[in-house]
Parts: sequence; C-alpha cells; structure tokens
Amino acid sequence: MADDSDGCDSNAALANSDSEGEDFDDVTQRLQQIKQTLEQQCCAKNCSLKVLKEWEVLAPICAGVLSGDINSRKTAVMGSISSNVPAYDPNKQRMRVTWNLPNVKSVCVGTFATFVDLSRKQLKGLLGRVRDGNWFSGYKHGLTDEASNRSLLPQTRRLVVDWIVDLAETNAVLDPSRRHRKYEGKNGQTVQYLPSMFTFEKMTEQFNLWFLSTHPDAYKDELQRRSVRDFAAPPGVPKRRRVVLDDDIGKWPAAVSACTLRRVFLKEDCLLHIKFRKPRSDVCDDCSAFYSQKVTVRADGPEMRTRVQVRESVLDEWHAHIVAARRARGVWLREVAESKDTCPVKRNADGTFSAIEGRCWKDWLLCLSFDFAQQLEVPNLVDVVGSFYFMSLLHFKLFGIMNDGLGVQTNFIFREGDTKKGSNVVTTLLDLYLDKCLDGMIGGLNNGSVQDIEHLRLHADNCIGQNKNNTMLALLLWMASSKSYNFKTITLKFMVKGHTKFSPDGAFGHVKKLYRHREVFTMEQAISVINDSAVSNVAHEVKSGDIKNWMGALDVYFKKLPGITQFHEFKFTRATPGVVEIRHGDHDTWKRRNLWDFERCTAEELFPTDGEPTGTTAGVPHSELKAKFDSLRVGLESERGDGVPMLKRFDLFEKLRDNVPNEYKDVVCPKPDGYETMSRTQLMQQYKRTKLKKAKQRQPSAVLSGIMSIPDVVTMQE
Repeated sequence: MADDSDGCDSNAALANSDSEGEDFDDVTQRLQQIKQTLEQQCCAKNCSLKVLKEWEVLAPICAGVLSGDINSRKTAVMGSISSNVPAYDPNKQRMRVTWNLPNVKSVCVGTFATFVDLSRKQLKGLLGRVRDGNWFSGYKHGLTDEASNRSLLPQTRRLVVDWIVDLAETNAVLDPSRRHRKYEGKNGQTVQYLPSMFTFEKMTEQFNLWFLSTHPDAYKDELQRRSVRDFAAPPGVPKRRRVVLDDDIGKWPAAVSACTLRRVFLKEDCLLHIKFRKPRSDVCDDCSAFYSQKVTVRADGPEMRTRVQVRESVLDEWHAHIVAARRARGVWLREVAESKDTCPVKRNADGTFSAIEGRCWKDWLLCLSFDFAQQLEVPNLVDVVGSFYFMSLLHFKLFGIMNDGLGVQTNFIFREGDTKKGSNVVTTLLDLYLDKCLDGMIGGLNNGSVQDIEHLRLHADNCIGQNKNNTMLALLLWMASSKSYNFKTITLKFMVKGHTKFSPDGAFGHVKKLYRHREVFTMEQAISVINDSAVSNVAHEVKSGDIKNWMGALDVYFKKLPGITQFHEFKFTRATPGVVEIRHGDHDTWKRRNLWDFERCTAEELFPTDGEPTGTTAGVPHSELKAKFDSLRVGLESERGDGVPMLKRFDLFEKLRDNVPNEYKDVVCPKPDGYETMSRTQLMQQYKRTKLKKAKQRQPSAVLSGIMSIPDVVTMQE
C-alpha cells in the first residue's frame, strides 16, 4: 500500500505522539503548534503551504478534531478517507490513496497526519481497517483463532520432552545434596546438571537431526505448520500455507527452533530439575572423578542392571563427599560468626580500630583462616610485552592470615629464593602473627592483648605439605603447653579437598584485581598495591632469615602422628599437654593420641597440674627444661632459601632488561656474577654436575643417568 506522494518528515515532532488517550487541555495552544509545524516545508509540492492559505477555514475543523478523544479522532479520519479508498484488487500489491482536506485538494500523507495529529503508522492502520470494512472492531492479529507459528503440536511437544529426559539420563550429573522443591512438592526430585558445553542451540540441532531421522512424517507436519504464509490472500479468506516438499526440508528452517525448545525446557514441570552446569575452574578432583565414573558407566540390554548398580554406588559415594564438604564449610561459617560476635574490637570504615564496650579479650573466640595465594609476577606491566608469556619471571610469594572476627587479613610477602614453601614457613608466620602482628594492630584496645585470649580456632585448606603436617601439630602442641601463650583450647580444622574457597581467597582477589592495573617492579610497590587493594588488606614483608626452623626444634619434643592425612579436625588443650584429639569431622567422636616424645622426662613430669616441675633428670632440673621449652622460639635457627637460579638470572638479564625502566634494571634483572666469563653451555654443564652430585647423595642406588638435570641455584645479592 502506498500513497500518491513521497510524504515528508516535517511532522516528526507531532507524529511521534503514538500513545492513545493523550489529551491536550489547551486546544488553542495545540493548534498553534500544528500551525508552526506546517510552516516548515513538508515535501517537494509544499502541501503544507496550501493548508496555511486556508487556515482560517481549516482551523475550526482541526480544533473540532482535537477536542475529542483519540478514538473519536480516528473515527473521523476513517470517515474522511473512506471515500478515497478504491475497490480491492487482489492482483495489485500496491494501492494509491488520496488524502483530501476541505477547501484543499489532495495533500501528502505527512501534512494530513500533522493536521489530524496522528502518526503515519496510525494512518496506515486506519487505512487497512477502512479497506477491510472493520471500522468499529478491535485490532485483529493475523493468527487470531489459529495456533501460533511458534507453538508445537502436542505430539511434537511430547517428543521434545522425552528426548530431553533421555539426554539428561545419559549425560547429566546428579547433585544428590540438592532437590528441586518446585517439582513434586517439598521432597522434589534430584537436580540433574547437563554439562556446561551443552547449549540450547546445540541441543536444537541434535534434536532436529534425531526428529527427522526417527519421525520424518511428524517432522514434515511440524514444518508445514511453521511454513511461510501467503501474503496475497484476499480478505475473509484464511491465509494459505506453502506446501512442504521433500526438497524443501534441507533449505527451510528446522521444524523446532532454539527459542521453542528453550521455552519447553523452562516451562515443562517434568523438566524443572534439569539444569545447565556453569563453566568452572579449579574443580574438585574427587567430584571430577565421580562425574567421569557416572558418565562413562553406560551399558544397554543385559548389562543395564549392572550399570544401574554401579551408578547408584557412585552416587552414594559422591553424596557422602558433598555432605562432608558442606559440613566442614558449615563449621567454618559458624565459628566465623561466633568470632565476630565475641570480638572486643571493631574495624571502622577508614581502616582504624576501636574498642567495643562490654566485651573482653578473654571471651574472644579468635578464628583465623590462612592460605597461600598465587605468586605475583615481577615485573608487572599494565601493557604486557608479548615475550613475557614465554619467560619465567621473578615472583613474590604471598601468604595470608585472615582474622575472621576482625575482618582484616595480614598478607605476608617475600621474594623468590629467600625461602621455600613448606611447614616451616607456615608455622613461622602463624607464630609471628600471634606474637607480634595482632598485638601491633589492635593490642591495648579494651585493655587486652593476645596473652588474654584463651580460645584459638584455626582453619586451612587441605594442603598436606604446607598446612596439614606434623610440624603444624607440634607447633600447636607447644602453643597449648608453653607460657608464651595462654590458650586453653586450640582447634585446627581443614576443609574437604577441592571445596576450600574461603575468606583468604576473597582478600587475595582484591589484591589481584588491583595488581593487574599497577606497574610493579619492586617489593615496596607490591606492598603498596596490597595496602591499597582494600581496607581489609594489610601487607607485612618477610625478609631473608625471618623464617625459623621450627621443624628441627619441635622434633625433639613431639613425634609424628600416623595417618595424619585422613583426619580433618585436631584439638589441643592446656590440660593435656602433648596430647592431640583427632576426628574425621563434626559427625565423629574425638580420639586421643599422645605425641609427647621428649627423652629426658614425660609430659606429666614437665607440666605438673599442681604447679612448677620439681624433679630432675640426669642432674638437670625439670624447671630448667621447662624454661627452655617455654623459650623455644628464642634459639631457633634461621632457614634461608637457595636464591634465584643462575640460569634464570642469565635469562632475565639478557631478555628482560630492555623492557624495564632504567631505575629498576639493577633491582629486577641485575648483571649476574660470571656473566662475561661463563658461556651458557658451560653453565648448563656445571648445573648438571651439581645436580647429579646432589641426587647421588640423596639416593645412592638411583640410576643417575635417568635423573633429570635441574639448574643449580646461587643466592641473589640484595
């Protein structure tokens, strides 16, 4: 349908008033606006000028049109244009209509729309109603009294539902600890997770291939319903559909669209328990193994019973794993809440601390969570050079201890080569935090200090080499027995492996987020990033020699706990020195193990319940042994690292120095000793000889030719 003129855009300010029922109280003001719009040139024929010449005659007519509501205005417009609509000719796809005003010949559609205060879209709709003779009927959708193109036939919808159920049965992962409560009341059905690689588009593609191969007739019927309609059908005659031929199946859109399958997936009650698994990183190893067993255990026919039994066995074991993980997290959350409720100090918005009236340090259930973070690479550039991706850069190690009651994490940072990750690092930094850092942060507030705290609760991940080891148990036994602290009870609890995301990781996230936007070349700049990352982050530099050899000192007094890896909770009390209580979880009962292994005297002789020790062993008073035990921290030897490997120092000097500012070159990549006198080949040969010598000392019977050579290291000069 088209009019006899090109139309105009001069009515843009008025034609945009498409909202029905819009009233103008001041008709005179509206007439003035229409007149101002008509003063602009509307088209090549300048139809608006014709209207302005007859404005004195047309103004009362326009005012009468504007005085009524939108429906009466549309009725008047349909009456004025009805005489200008020619008879319907189905052979013509375009139709010419003249737009006439009193005392004025035909005008363009833009001028007419401005005069009657309607948009061109509204005029087009009114023209269609006049042509079809539907003056007073409401707007009628093209699919009125017919099924929507997007709806599926009942039998097709049933096939879609059954196919999704079978797909979930074969590929979905069951979450035995969660049930969908909207399905079958409160009990619900076990939630099933489709793999994250599944999408609605991929599922639609697979379903249509299966639909066409298994139900070709139904596929053709569904495609027939969704076929393109014939737009040239006469009025009053139902619009015909195109006939689907076999050759059209590959050319036309699929019978079931992704939008339709998505609507069925989300609205069918029997599919509410099926969900998509979100892509994740750092997934639990055990959960991944359970998932692999569940997916790969597939069989048909006679082996179906075996398949079901194996799947049920895997599901039960997986359920126990998830329940244990949630119990461990629940214990941590409960103890964090108790620590906050009993903390005698609060952190203000500006990072300062203030005392809380009515609380004392003696009642504080101190809860600490600690963990290592990913290493911070140095140098860190905002615009990373491409060659950095293929280099082994220097890095800073980060160990955080989160005070959950206070909401502040102390981040211990040390250079590569100054020390190694291990039990001595964790024990030293934990003792350093309790001995100096905590008192230096909030000591004296509310007239208290760490010496007044009686209950300590520790939480860590399940890393055996760093946290769950006999050195950590020995340190806590020493804390619960010596006079350096006054803890009456100490608990150490580990989360289930693979489910260890807790408060330190959140603080590390703040550091990493800001670290990506800062250029870092020195330790001072890294410390500044940590302190600026969040109010809850505090940096503490650990220098070479600060790490103490707690392992060697504690081995004299305590022995190792057999099967330490299978337990998740440990308890130490001052009433039972040298004794650790262990259990698998909060659902288990405590079991006692005596780890006291001091040759000179027993724990009962060194820690009598009625006062100070009085006996002697080989002429040495027990009181002297007790004083030496209490001051064990004083005589500890320092543990130093091996420094940055020489090969790495050579590579940094040769490949990195040009990308580092001049003021930081001697800090990040200094010139290594012997650089001018030794070639890389000689250096590699020396490293191999040194490494083979060390391997021979550790394993005399080892086949030296099969040992990989690892570069030796040289302590980096400060």
